[in-house]
Amino acid sequence: MEIIRQFYPAIGKQYFHKFTEYVGNEYEDQDDFVKFIREIQPFIDTTRNIRNCLDHRMAQIEIKDFDLQSTGEIISPTIAMDFNNTTVQRTSLNRYLPDIRDSLLNLFELLIVHLCAKNIKEDKGLQRRVAIIPESERRNKFIKFAVWYPLGPGGFYDQK
Repeated sequence: MEIIRQFYPAIGKQYFHKFTEYVGNEYEDQDDFVKFIREIQPFIDTTRNIRNCLDHRMAQIEIKDFDLQSTGEIISPTIAMDFNNTTVQRTSLNRYLPDIRDSLLNLFELLIVHLCAKNIKEDKGLQRRVAIIPESERRNKFIKFAVWYPLGPGGFYDQK
């Protein structure tokens, strides 16, 4: 939320669901940013609720170590949660944690892109925007987005 507050200081010390409301009031319902924020809200809620349950050692979350079944099968460590209108069905931590990590990384990258795109300063005469850099034009294979200017054929991606 600290990064979001850099772009939207008016939201103050609120949680993410208040930011979702703020964005919904600030922009049109069909705006890509509004759609994105509303789409990620359940994931943010789930992640936050897991953290709350673990930090406060709540009974609504269950972490099981290796579990011997009556069939003799051994199940790897699992997580399950039913808290604050958020449910995580019992699932393997071995699969769940990498999925959460990857989702958080993708979510953060796209959130930064949306925040920058919504708050790009207007330039007199040039209609710049945040855009995906075609792979063939990337100076760094890990940087996917840049400010794009309508200069020359195909435009110019500011990658400095």
